[in-house]
Order: sequence, then structure tokens, then C-alpha cells
Amino acid sequence: MDIDALWKKIQHGDEASLSKLYDMFNTELNRYAMKILKDHFLTQETVHDVFLKIWQNRQSIFSEGDSLKNYLYRTTHNFCIDALKKNKTKKAGMFIVISSEESMSVFENHKDEDYFDEKIENDEIAEAIDSFVEKIPTQRREIFRQSSGEGMTNKEIAEQMRLSESTVRTHLQFARKEIEKFLNSIRH
Repeated sequence: MDIDALWKKIQHGDEASLSKLYDMFNTELNRYAMKILKDHFLTQETVHDVFLKIWQNRQSIFSEGDSLKNYLYRTTHNFCIDALKKNKTKKAGMFIVISSEESMSVFENHKDEDYFDEKIENDEIAEAIDSFVEKIPTQRREIFRQSSGEGMTNKEIAEQMRLSESTVRTHLQFARKEIEKFLNSIRH
């Protein structure tokens, strides 16, 4: 079934269509979220929340002309960033519990201050990069997201976007150079 037709049914309250949409994108979105969150449980919870938001706000969130797939990825990305912010650290007495892969590890405050400062700085840099990526040309941005965010190969991107592989490579090279230049500018 066509994604746009599916979306129209969802907007009219068809839960079966939401289930189909979930089946279509669940694996992709989980893979994408896992790259950001690096925590299986948090990833599943976040993607579930994305579909819950879609259902609860189905009549007001998506406008004509937007790509539903892009909307799903953008929402998943935003939910992941929010989840990281909420789950960065949990204080318990004189210990800090780290969420994500190390969620069962407990460290003393004085040993890990540098780690947490570095983690917070890395999260801030990631947010700055995300904001910068929003400003690069649309086609280049989409190619970069599919490559780095979705883990697609140049060949897969080329086939999906109906471009040559060399065009995809060129866009990726330009995107990486632009991001590197941006990173150098914010580090100084």
C-alpha cells in the first residue's frame, strides 16, 4: 500500500493502518535510534513513543508535501535527543548511574567527572552538528542522513534517489568537508 494512502487512513482513525506503518518502519527506526541511544530498551521505548505521538496527534502533525519517512526519522531523532538528555545521569547517593550500555555500572563521582564532562560536551557537539546539517542543501543533507544515520550504502542511496553512485560519493564528500569545517570553527 502507498504510504500516503496509509497516512490518510491513519488520520481518519484506522488503527490497522498505524500497525502497518509500524511494521514498515519499526526495524529501520530502531536501527537508527540504536545508533544514537546505544541502549536496546531505551531504543524500543523511544520508537514506541514516536508511533504513540503520531497516533495521538495524527490530525495535526503532518502537512501535505512533507515526506512521511523524513518526518518519522526527524521525530525519532528528536525523541532520541530528548531521551539522552533525560537519561544522561541518575544520581543515587554518592554514586552516579550511567544510562545506555553502561546502565548497570555504578561509579564514584570523583573518578568520573571528566567522563561526564566529556559526554555532555559530545552531546552538545552532536546537537550543533544536527543543527548545522539542517542548513546544508536538501539533496546533500538527505544523502548524508541516509549514509550516516540509516547506514545505507552508496549503492542503496543511489538506487533509492535515482542518482549515480559517483554523485552520492561527491555529495557525501562535500557534506563531510562542510561538517569538518564547521567542527573546526566551533572548537576554536
